Amino acid sequence: REALDAPDTVYRVLRGGAYYLSNIFASCTYRDRDLPTNKGRSLGFRVVVGSKDKARTTATMGK
Repeated sequence: REALDAPDTVYRVLRGGAYYLSNIFASCTYRDRDLPTNKGRSLGFRVVVGSKDKARTTATMGK
């Protein structure tokens, strides 16, 4: 596990890919490293999609 209190000069693990580059980088299994102060279109992207079917969502969540 990474030290969450590490200074910004220490590389961190990048988990998952980005939408801006080749599809091999978009895989959720993609790993790399970078400084936490770096930003850009090639650093991460997440999509969350909600279910429109409430009954299915409830059954899936075990409620």
